[in-house]
Amino acid sequence: MEFSSKLKAGFYLAITVSVGLVSVYSFPVISLFLLFIMSLVFRDILGYRQFFFTALSISSLFAVINILKLHESDLHAYIKYFYLLKELNFAQASDFVFLNIRYTEVFFRMYVWLLSQVFTTAVVFVVLSTVIIYFSNVFFALNYSRKVTNSEKSEGWLFLFLAMVWCCFVGITFSLTGHVIRQYLGVSVFVFGFLFLLQGRMYAGWVILLLSGLVHNAMFLLVPILIASLLMSKYLKSLIVTISILLIAYLLSGFVNLISDLAPGMLNRGEAENSGMMIVLDVVLVILFRIAYRKDMKKKEIIQFNAFVVLYSSFLILFHGEALIFLRYYFIFDIIRSIIGVLLLRKLNKDGIALISSPLVFFSIGFFMYRYSNSPWDYGFNGASIIMANLEQILSRVDVLY
Repeated sequence: MEFSSKLKAGFYLAITVSVGLVSVYSFPVISLFLLFIMSLVFRDILGYRQFFFTALSISSLFAVINILKLHESDLHAYIKYFYLLKELNFAQASDFVFLNIRYTEVFFRMYVWLLSQVFTTAVVFVVLSTVIIYFSNVFFALNYSRKVTNSEKSEGWLFLFLAMVWCCFVGITFSLTGHVIRQYLGVSVFVFGFLFLLQGRMYAGWVILLLSGLVHNAMFLLVPILIASLLMSKYLKSLIVTISILLIAYLLSGFVNLISDLAPGMLNRGEAENSGMMIVLDVVLVILFRIAYRKDMKKKEIIQFNAFVVLYSSFLILFHGEALIFLRYYFIFDIIRSIIGVLLLRKLNKDGIALISSPLVFFSIGFFMYRYSNSPWDYGFNGASIIMANLEQILSRVDVLY
């Protein structure tokens, strides 16, 4: 009977995939989203491979959109860097100076060089980088939240669906994944190092955390903040202490602004962006996390996460007047935002998850579409047309760009 049930489910899966592959030509974006849903529904057939298929399908959706981005700013530099490296051997690539890609970011240099030697087009660089960014974010948020909450209960397909939708459509700032690529790839390495620490594999964990700085040097800043959060976690669980530290950071930011005025060459304020909506969302999420987990503040992993959020928020507040620094480091909150969203979902029972499912999906996709439509970057399609774009239109755009 069980075999017959699996055979029937396998037949439905085969039909679904076949229809999906045919529909890819008409609506690639919608098809990838449906494939993501189907890989969750047919979890019994996919087994341990389920997460790989689900995370890959939803990551590929964003990769398809990202290859449509006009080559401007950082992306333009990375594309040019890719093609320049094609003509160099590894020794030459290691010594090649290009814009702000530092000598110390050797892993990023190696990554781009290897891709340039194997593939003829930089499309692969954009696609693979986007998939790595989204895949690692989903993987980390689910596994980290599962670990810190000691969640052993079965995760139904609806929970996984909502968690992944949240992490991808709200957690990650899509417009930046085709811009600050090095930083996001550095975070992708960093989070895996942190997972090793959670598993008690301390040596490997700390080595990976440090090596993430060789993808982008900004990751070196996260290591001391992480160490401080581990050492000070039991003191920072107090709400009074938390508010005091944030207030001190705000007061000290006045000295940072003074230094910038007296010695403008030391700091670069840059140009501010309209990120107020995201900041408000993150503040609300942190408050909800504190409320939902107020009784769990005795658990080591919870208070350590809380401490990291407090200390990193203090750093951002300290440099809130320096837009270039603030916005260049704010992307770390993408990981925090993803984790908090999944942690809040884990506080709900099955009925609660079912009740919140429709509003959360509409909010997440709507939030993404709003930010996509108001992005300063040119993707060739507006919010509605990207959903209905067919394969021919997408390939035509890619052919022009690459």
